[in-house]
Amino acid sequence: MYCLKCGSEINGVLAFCPNCGEKIDSPNTENIVYNQMQYNANQRVIAKPLAKCAWFAPVAMIVSGILGLVIETLQSIILSNFSSGSEVQYYSISAVISLISFVLLLLPYFIFYIIASANTDKKSAKIGALSVLVLPFLKSIASIISSLVWYICYPLSLTSKITSVSAVVIKDAVYYVFIIIFAILSYFITAKYFKLIDENFVK
Repeated sequence: MYCLKCGSEINGVLAFCPNCGEKIDSPNTENIVYNQMQYNANQRVIAKPLAKCAWFAPVAMIVSGILGLVIETLQSIILSNFSSGSEVQYYSISAVISLISFVLLLLPYFIFYIIASANTDKKSAKIGALSVLVLPFLKSIASIISSLVWYICYPLSLTSKITSVSAVVIKDAVYYVFIIIFAILSYFITAKYFKLIDENFVK
C-alpha cells in the first residue's frame, strides 16, 4: 500500500503512515486496490520517457527557419516604404521589426517543446528545457553560412557574372540545406541528451 498523503510505501497492517502519520484505512483487498489506484491518480505518472520527445528539435528548427525567411521578406518590403523618409525613422522601424522577429523566431522552440514534453514528469521537463537554448545556436550557424555565401555571390552579381536573382536563390538554397542538415543533427543531439536525462537524472 501507499500513503495517499506523502506517497510512502507502508505495511498493510499499520493503521498510520510511519512517515507522515496519515491514518490508513483497514487493509482489506478492496482498499489496497483502491489505495494503489488513488495513489497513481495523485502522482504525475510518466506517460512516456523524455527521449521520445526529441522530434520537437528538427520540427522547431525547420519552422523557425521558414519563419525567418518570411520575416526577412516582410522586413524588406516594410523598410522599402520608409527608405525615402528620415534616417531616424528608418532605423527606428528596423529596430522594432528586429525585436519582434527575434521573439517570433524563438517561439517555435518553446511551443514545440511544451507540446512534446506535456506527458513527461515535471522534473525531467525542466532539465530537458536546456535543449531549447542549443537549437537557435545551430540555426544561427546556418544563417551565418548563408550570409557568407551571399557576400560571395553579391559582388558576382554586380559584375554581371551571375544575376541578382541567382545570387538570392543560391543564398536561400544554402540556408535551407544547412537548416535541414542541422535539423537532422539536432534530433540526434536532443535524443541523446534526453536519453541521458531519463537514465541518470530522473528518479
